[in-house]
Amino acid sequence: MQLRINYQELQHGVFYQRRGLKIGTFPVAHRGPGCFGFLFEEESRLPFLAQEAERLGVPAGPERRLLVQGQSIGLAERTAEVQRRCRTALQAQADALMATANHLFAHTNHVDLTLASV
Repeated sequence: MQLRINYQELQHGVFYQRRGLKIGTFPVAHRGPGCFGFLFEEESRLPFLAQEAERLGVPAGPERRLLVQGQSIGLAERTAEVQRRCRTALQAQADALMATANHLFAHTNHVDLTLASV
């Protein structure tokens, strides 16, 4: 069996980087100069939660691939639903405020208050 060995003079920093693995060095104080410690780093891989993506309405396909790659996505249907819910919540708050103002107006002699519906 033959083994090929390549010698490489070490310096501070990354000296190997391939397929999700980086190997680097950092200086350490030992008996003499030129001593290094080694740092092995793998790319972090968080599990993709397909059930959660399904619950949130993320369709299978390119959008999920982008999420797995750590990128953000925008879903027009989801955005429209969030906007609809926000409008509904704001309208409910405005209606409650109008009802409170009407109640106050009905029980006082003088109210100088103008409200507009959203």
